[in-house]
Amino acid sequence: MTVFGLVHGSWQGAWVWGPLITELEHRGHRGIAVDMPAHDIQAGASQYADKLFDALRDVTDDVVLVGHSLGGLSIPLLPARRPVRALVFLAAGIPRPRMTYAAQVQQEGIREQSAFDQTAKDEHGCTILPYHTALDVLYNACKPEVAHWAADRLRYQAQKPMTEVTPLTRWPDVSCAYIACHGDRVINADWQVRAAQDRFGADPYEMFTDHSPMLSATEDLADILLEIQA
Repeated sequence: MTVFGLVHGSWQGAWVWGPLITELEHRGHRGIAVDMPAHDIQAGASQYADKLFDALRDVTDDVVLVGHSLGGLSIPLLPARRPVRALVFLAAGIPRPRMTYAAQVQQEGIREQSAFDQTAKDEHGCTILPYHTALDVLYNACKPEVAHWAADRLRYQAQKPMTEVTPLTRWPDVSCAYIACHGDRVINADWQVRAAQDRFGADPYEMFTDHSPMLSATEDLADILLEIQA
């Protein structure tokens, strides 16, 4: 049995991993997801990593960490604190030591900007995607009932994980894999392929789905994760 630690992206929560956790359990494995402090304007990648560390505290075996989207900024911090078998970046950002993710976005052309032009902000600068924008850019390959269920649950996302200089000082010595999504309307799919090749020296696993394959292609994603951990 493999334990997968599952880290959600912006605006979402542990709920987004529910179908995948069920699928992994059907195959004899375990998934652990945790709500990150998205609403906390003081919380950066270190605080997100703290949440994941606490959720995995009772797991003695090596774990496979899966970071989706924004989740990619915190999972590389865990190998310095506990045994980790592999890091998996699912349509995710990959932090560069001594840089902010916001600077990476500008320099590397990471985002599909049209999605982010439509975000709304609260008085603290936290962002959220409007309901119909979320349907179009996050869940465009999901079944309609799944897309509406997910869009109803989005919450505001604070910006510190993107605007702080990453607390990651050096890349961990652990196996890494990237899963690129070719129907992604949030993170540029060509960038995902290049990033996997440039940062990890390997082609990515590829899915032809939207930014949220844990909902739109759950069984296929489980297949890939089990191949990675084998």
